[in-house]
Amino acid sequence: MCYFLAMNFQNYTFSSAFPRAANYRHGKNSTVCESSPSYHSFPYRERHLQCLWADPRLRPVNLSTTDGEPIEVEHPGDWNLEAGPDFLNAILRIGRERRRVGGDLEIHIHPADWKQHGHTHDPRYRNVRFHVVFFPGLEIPGLLQIPLQKLLSTDPHFSFENIDTTAYPYSIPH
Repeated sequence: MCYFLAMNFQNYTFSSAFPRAANYRHGKNSTVCESSPSYHSFPYRERHLQCLWADPRLRPVNLSTTDGEPIEVEHPGDWNLEAGPDFLNAILRIGRERRRVGGDLEIHIHPADWKQHGHTHDPRYRNVRFHVVFFPGLEIPGLLQIPLQKLLSTDPHFSFENIDTTAYPYSIPH
């Protein structure tokens, strides 16, 4: 949603009250654009998504890539409690032909978080093949993106409220 600001910044000095106001100056008038409210109102953390991915009781069954290729989780990966990708050595079956693809897996709320978190040039992320995200969006080249929002919103039994993030990764059934 965009709001039109009919304000002439040349006639006012806002520097003490609004120090970043000059960043929005484009001639005599400015527009301020805000992201979709759903991005800002998402009250959960990546940790919720990590728990969901790790626990087969919570993980959706009918996963698919952004392109609609079906996904079967052979091994969700080993939860990495150190710096680097969220899950190491994941193995997924992709597509109708069930191609076996292995690699590391990173989880984000938004696809853009990959770049915002600096993973693009971080060598620890060079083996990441899978990008699990809540909100759909632009894909990162070379990664299979797995969006969850639509799938989870259609499951009447799923609720992020039921995930005890403090119990993981220790309560994952084997």
